[in-house]
Amino acid sequence: MKYKRVFIIEIEEPIKGYIKEIYKTSMGYFFIRTSKLQSAKKWKYKKNCESSLYNFSNNLDPTKILKHYKFKIIEITDSKILRTLKLKKINKNGI
Repeated sequence: MKYKRVFIIEIEEPIKGYIKEIYKTSMGYFFIRTSKLQSAKKWKYKKNCESSLYNFSNNLDPTKILKHYKFKIIEITDSKILRTLKLKKINKNGI
């Protein structure tokens, strides 16, 4: 089965935006912001998205990041795809 859900990381504060790319250096992690939803980095699995968020939020590079950010994981899957996934799940269970 092809996995069709899509997750992204949103930056809530200080300026709303999305994470475009995550980089790892010897000092820690840093990221590039974007304001466009289309150019945000996408994950297929929520667990991978959570682990990426945990890694770079706890190990931010002190030389690159000077502000305190708040992050949030968002699912941006189309409602039509969500509906078909739910119908497949209902049919599989025999309800």
